[in-house]
Amino acid sequence: MDAILTIVSTYWFTGTIGSSMRFYRENRLRPNQFAPGERVLPPLGVAAFPRDTMPPRAWVERVFDVTRWTDMPRGGHFGAMEAPDLLSEEIRAFFRPLRKERKEQSRPPSLTSRETPAAWSLRRTSARRSP
Repeated sequence: MDAILTIVSTYWFTGTIGSSMRFYRENRLRPNQFAPGERVLPPLGVAAFPRDTMPPRAWVERVFDVTRWTDMPRGGHFGAMEAPDLLSEEIRAFFRPLRKERKEQSRPPSLTSRETPAAWSLRRTSARRSP
């Protein structure tokens, strides 16, 4: 109860309760709409808390690249406050394979005997800047 009162008081006394609700109002007035076949490309992880409103997974997968969907054992709309241990582990689990993938991509494909990793990095950065 103290945590809830602290959060509510913070919003109320700082005058930020309105801006915290802006997202909900704007989404109600103009909901996200996607054209047929339109997709959001970055991978998405979902921690679906049982006492929170969540669209069906099939709806989310129509537009997003859902790489991880976890039905959380407890929590609701304030899941980060209600079950921080579960949420932090879920976030780590989502990013773990992405970090491994990024490490593998950042390795130089091949270094000649005269080329150092720093030179390879510079060559790679320069290549990205060219049209």
